[in-house]
Parts: sequence; structure tokens; C-alpha cells
Amino acid sequence: MIKKSHLSILLLFFLFGCGKHPIESKLSENGNFWYIFHENNDKNVYENINYGYVFINNGNLDYRNYDFSTNKTNSFRMNDVKQIMKWKLINSKEIQIEHKIYSIKRFDKDTLILTYQNSNKNRILINLKNKNPRELIRFKL
Repeated sequence: MIKKSHLSILLLFFLFGCGKHPIESKLSENGNFWYIFHENNDKNVYENINYGYVFINNGNLDYRNYDFSTNKTNSFRMNDVKQIMKWKLINSKEIQIEHKIYSIKRFDKDTLILTYQNSNKNRILINLKNKNPRELIRFKL
């Protein structure tokens, strides 16, 4: 027979152990659109590529482009390439997006700075939600 104290500890473990990591929760919040910025040849200067991600909490991923004329995002698919539209947080320092594994350099409420493991260049994701990204065409860290 299980003691009440053991049962309480077991219940707490399941309640807190099964929750999502804060990075997972923030990435997959409803209405988030994570706009992609790549490091260009100038050190610490980043430019948008007019695309971003919507991270869905079931591990699916929607790759979207930003249409400035309508101020909306649209799903983007390449017909000639099979895309892997999945993501997962491997641990607090690594994330897999599509088929690439990135190191997480920094994460705060609306900014995720990643480094692709086969390159030393950064990729920055900024959560724009429904804001127009025109002012963020280029910026410097």
C-alpha cells in the first residue's frame, strides 16, 4: 500500500514533470509569428528574409512569408522540395527546426538567438505577433 506522502510526491512529480519548458511554451503561444533575421557579412548586422515561423504546440511548424501589401502572413510551401515542417526543443540549449539543429545562444520574451551547429553565423527570431515588420528590415545588435 502506498503512503499518502508518497502519493502526494508522485502526484506533484507528474504535475510539474509533464509541463512544457518555458521556451516551448513561449514559442508556441497562440498568435506568435517568429520573424527570421540572418547575419549578413557585416559583423552583428542582421537582415530579415521576409519569412518566419509559427511554432505549433504539437511539434508542427508553419513556415510563413510576410505580405507587406496586406499586412498579413501566408503559409509558404516549396513544390520542388519536401519540407520537414516539424520542430522540437531538444533541451534548454538546443532546438531542432525542420532538419537543422541550432544552439540556443539567448532567449528572452520576444527574441531567440540561434547558431546553426555547422556554421558560426547567428539566426535571430523575433516574435512580431501581428506587428508590421517594416521597421525591422535591418538592425544591429
